[in-house]
Amino acid sequence: DDYVYEIEIKTKSINLQKKKIEISKVELKNGSLKRVDFLEYLVKLASSEIELLESIINIGMIERNLEILTNIPFGEIQYVCENKK
Repeated sequence: DDYVYEIEIKTKSINLQKKKIEISKVELKNGSLKRVDFLEYLVKLASSEIELLESIINIGMIERNLEILTNIPFGEIQYVCENKK
């Protein structure tokens, strides 16, 4: 659940950053924002997207390790967890 929550938070943060970039594009055109500041926002967004992808990959690796340790066929752990509910 913590990993799912982490991914949800990171996704929401990325969506907010994208909205900020859209606003910043207007500010850049108006001259009220420096190009370097706009580029910093883009770099921050890219870093956040990389962090999100790393979190998603980590969940996949954890699931895979659990399947190996418990002798559950690959890709089946989600169904085992659903049947327990």
